[in-house]
Amino acid sequence: MKLKLVDLNCLCCRAPIDASNATDGFVVCACCDTKFEVERQAPRAVPSPPPPSQTTRTVAEQSPTLRVNQAFFSLCTSNKLAEAQTMYSQESGIDVAFTALGDNTALCLAAHKGHIEVVKWLIEIGSPLEAKNSEGKTALIRAVFVGHIEIAKTLIEAGADVNAMDKDSRTALIHAAMNKVPELVQMLVENSAKCGITDKTGKTALEYAAMYKKHLRAEQVVAILLENNQN
Repeated sequence: MKLKLVDLNCLCCRAPIDASNATDGFVVCACCDTKFEVERQAPRAVPSPPPPSQTTRTVAEQSPTLRVNQAFFSLCTSNKLAEAQTMYSQESGIDVAFTALGDNTALCLAAHKGHIEVVKWLIEIGSPLEAKNSEGKTALIRAVFVGHIEIAKTLIEAGADVNAMDKDSRTALIHAAMNKVPELVQMLVENSAKCGITDKTGKTALEYAAMYKKHLRAEQVVAILLENNQN
């Protein structure tokens, strides 16, 4: 009979056997003198772990940079300008086009939150003006959407596209009209915003403003748009 090294007991009397003491390929049970041929199994090869994929290596390599960009993004969007400036001057690898929280850049989210000084500085260091978030909104559209007039002015003066459209095909002008903000409407049309652009529902900025024609500010918006409706 053959006894595998993994068998620890005699196949006859079940007495324990130390198969490692085999001589010439045989081992004898000390209890019943039964002789067994030891079947030595080839050791199982332990497969080497596969090399890390390129994606895994890339993530690992980028982790420090990712952490830096996340920290920088957080400072900018929390209106911590001095700390963001210090970090920018000391850390290499900061990407001002880095996105988070719905694919927003720091500029896009700072514009939405009304952090005017942060916005000015981010523009100064080269943050992309036309980067769009997951809704297709640029920093200008986000600023107009919540009524930040001074930030919208800053972005326009920096060269932001006043006719950029979000995923609903709405421009900053359409949002300004929908929200009945004549100051923003006036600023946008003075900077070549097109009044005739329609969104996915087929409505123009003028049509949205006219929906609230009994509202004083809506009347002001309608007047501005009618005066500039040829562009």
